Amino acid sequence: MSEFTNKACDGMTIKPELGFLYEQLEMAPLEITKIDLLNQYFTRALVPSCLYTTPVDHAVRLINENRTLSIQKLALKLGLSERYLEAQFKNELGLSPKKYSMIVRFKRIEQCLTSTENVKWGKMDFALEFYDQNHFIKNFKRFTGHTPSDYLMNNLEMGRSYMVK
Repeated sequence: MSEFTNKACDGMTIKPELGFLYEQLEMAPLEITKIDLLNQYFTRALVPSCLYTTPVDHAVRLINENRTLSIQKLALKLGLSERYLEAQFKNELGLSPKKYSMIVRFKRIEQCLTSTENVKWGKMDFALEFYDQNHFIKNFKRFTGHTPSDYLMNNLEMGRSYMVK
């Protein structure tokens, strides 16, 4: 370790998944988001994976902690093939990891919307989890049956605050 003391080095040579963390940090717009990402990474790094009883338990935790973790990267982190992970997921939870990830993402949207007075879609934290606006609207409509704006208008409490400003 003395070789690394007070020196800069490419962390990906030590731990390849640091590249993924670096990508997340680059995309994070707020310092608080960056700090949250670092806390999550180091918490995972310090907690032994033997605490998880099954690979699906570990996958569920990773999906809940990582906002933009693709199923491909999830399988890689777990050291499993995508096909095996999907089979285990369907066996234990009755749905695919992608479907579960979409549900978790939508729950974050819902929590964000209920805690915000004036909704500005582009400035919401969850907006970074989608490739573009169409991707967001398509997924939103899949879960609610409404476009995001229609959903706010139909939800009386949020609709009022949306109409005011």
